[in-house]
Amino acid sequence: MSGGGSLWEERGIIPRTFTQIFDLIKKRKDLVQYKLYASYLEIYNECGYDLLERKHAEIDFDKWNKITLFEDKQQFLHLRNLSIHPVESEQDALNLLITGNFIRKVSSTPMNLTSSRSHCIFTLALEGRDLGTGLVHNSKLHLVDLAGSERVHKTDPDS
Repeated sequence: MSGGGSLWEERGIIPRTFTQIFDLIKKRKDLVQYKLYASYLEIYNECGYDLLERKHAEIDFDKWNKITLFEDKQQFLHLRNLSIHPVESEQDALNLLITGNFIRKVSSTPMNLTSSRSHCIFTLALEGRDLGTGLVHNSKLHLVDLAGSERVHKTDPDS
């Protein structure tokens, strides 16, 4: 989902989505004012973690704050301990993705040297204000990267 190599042409679906979104924002800048926010959630061993919490890169994994899910009185779901970051450019979004991927749980398999061990959800929240009417539209895009296969032994020709 993030891409494999170091070349821009080899970027994955998530960075390509950033390009698409910011290209569309540039085209509509005179009609709509946009605000964009991002969060990056990792689900590892059935627990949620914030991949954009800066202190997580400096402390042991077992000391990370877990994200908790709760429902409010109106039955809306909320994630406690998940940070939200303003995004003003495609580069901002890429930097957040890279930051989160740096501390994401990965390990080596015969098929992939950096196979993900967790599910991740990179969320973009978009608020658009129509400059003519003042009407505000809110959208969320959840980009999901599922963990690598847990059945590595079936793809290993030596097993």
